[in-house]
Amino acid sequence: MDFFEHQSRAKSKSVKLYILFGFVVLLISFLVFSLLSWFFERSDRLGDLAWSPFFLISTLWVVCFLIIGISLSKIKELSGGGWVVANALGGELITSSSQNPLKRRILNIVEEMAIASGVQVPHVYLLKENGINAFAAGYSTEDAVIGVTIGCLEKLNREQLQGVIAHEFSHILNGDMRINIRMTGIIFGIVFIARAGQAIMDSHDDPFYPEEEGKSRWYLLGIGLYIIGILGAYLGAIIRSSVSRQREFLADASAVQFTRNAEGIMGALECIGGYSKGSRIWNPRSRQFCHMFFGPCMKNLMATHPPIEKRIRRIIPSWNTAFPNTNQISEGKIFEKNNFKRTSFTGNQFERRKPSKFEHTSVEGDKSRASSQKSIMHAQDLLKKIPRELTVQTHDSFGSNCLLFAMLLDPHHSIQKKQISLINQCTDSKISQHTQKIFPYLTLISCEEKLVLIEMAASKLSFLSPEQVKNFESVINMLIKEDKKFQLFEWSLLKLVNHKIKHIRTPNRQIHGRKQILSRLNECNIILSTLAHYGKDNEDPNLAFNMGFKHLNSNKKRKLIYKKDCTFSKLDLAIDRLNDLNLRAKKKFLEACEITALHDKNICETETQIIRTVASSLGYPLYLLAKMN
Repeated sequence: MDFFEHQSRAKSKSVKLYILFGFVVLLISFLVFSLLSWFFERSDRLGDLAWSPFFLISTLWVVCFLIIGISLSKIKELSGGGWVVANALGGELITSSSQNPLKRRILNIVEEMAIASGVQVPHVYLLKENGINAFAAGYSTEDAVIGVTIGCLEKLNREQLQGVIAHEFSHILNGDMRINIRMTGIIFGIVFIARAGQAIMDSHDDPFYPEEEGKSRWYLLGIGLYIIGILGAYLGAIIRSSVSRQREFLADASAVQFTRNAEGIMGALECIGGYSKGSRIWNPRSRQFCHMFFGPCMKNLMATHPPIEKRIRRIIPSWNTAFPNTNQISEGKIFEKNNFKRTSFTGNQFERRKPSKFEHTSVEGDKSRASSQKSIMHAQDLLKKIPRELTVQTHDSFGSNCLLFAMLLDPHHSIQKKQISLINQCTDSKISQHTQKIFPYLTLISCEEKLVLIEMAASKLSFLSPEQVKNFESVINMLIKEDKKFQLFEWSLLKLVNHKIKHIRTPNRQIHGRKQILSRLNECNIILSTLAHYGKDNEDPNLAFNMGFKHLNSNKKRKLIYKKDCTFSKLDLAIDRLNDLNLRAKKKFLEACEITALHDKNICETETQIIRTVASSLGYPLYLLAKMN
């Protein structure tokens, strides 16, 4: 299956469906114009307006303005972060201090997926629902959350959970959460017409027509507006369902592409199909967010998800329609203690679960899956190598701040002493002391492992107040400046941290732009030149540069930029402009970076550092890096 072609087709269909929303709004505006013209034509004062071109244009503008204004208000409410949706659905935050093995397992899987993607680790919420389901919510990768049901944790094995979480990560990385919020907002704006009609029907006062005939006409006006609003909402819901179904196919394909394992997500879908409770969500607010879930959360004529069988056949066309007896499957219990031995889950390592009867168990199948999940396995290896004394720091904002400060401490005692003094002056003695305790452990890990910790710690910055963020930022800048040098690792840390801080200040920025790769060749040139210069020892950098640039499919020739001109300031400007690229163009560019780095069949720590920082800043999944290790 050509997953990128599948993505392209699904996105193309989605764009056409979004255009239909515009036609629905225009239809509603015209119907409102017709209703008001009927209402005004019997009026001595307003009769001239009825059926006039001026009134038509005015009505179109006013109705469109109202729908857009109310929709934007709802979008703003929902764009406060994924936790808004999670709280509305009664979600409970799963903390890293939890001792329940199923909760620890899902946190570990989400952590692995985030590291493999090169994005910060989203928070995970538990829904007290027995159906097998999950959702992703948020306006961008920085404020996204993952929600899972009790049934999802208790019925799915690790491989199947990986498929579900990869599906939800695909929604996040493809920008589907932003699309879902917009569709919810538009429908909310359309429904406002029906609410206005309801308000008119409920009203008994009529300042213009005190006689009975006038009252009846006002009542008919209210009925008309109510019907128009309901009709518009119904049409909008149909379009939303169509868009959602296309995005589900896209997320399924992206999940297989991400994990390189079709059996994980297929097994999860099979479990839903063979479960008496299915993927049902009973929370009354779920109707509003039904298009955000992994599986259909309710029975509805306007289904937001394709049938389970159809989704499975899109993944594996030869599927034989056999569902397992999910009711008999159990991975443990969420709210019962001692169902697992605590030794079953130790840190980031898990005991191998015996495969169920509907899983492949051949050696060849195991080898195939192991090969196909290279990126996730690499993430697992990274987590295993990092000392637990460091990973536990990322569990709260205090430890994360200290960890990020410790990353910037200079190995020279005299400079480090000054840096500790600065931390003590700007914060307090507890932070400076804890920072010093963390520093020795950082000397034991590689640069890539440090970058992973930075991405994990950055997610905790969202818990800081604006004043604390400002103070944290000033401390980071002072620590960097103290040794009077600006090194690559410091640039990477600053870039990743500033990317998070920027989102805290302006959370509504776009994830991906619309620009094509040809409009940003100069910026691509700067980064590819940097990789060619700093990743190759005793080799002509032109060879690596030319191979990478050739992948961009440009007929325009570019020369390798001199090493002295590959400065941090130019890299910053290049990344800022590359953020305007669309998702496919970013993929093309990062593939060119990979080709440049792998020209000598080897990738050094510097190349890994540059690519991971660039990819994370662009908000693009980083599973291509697994090939480099």
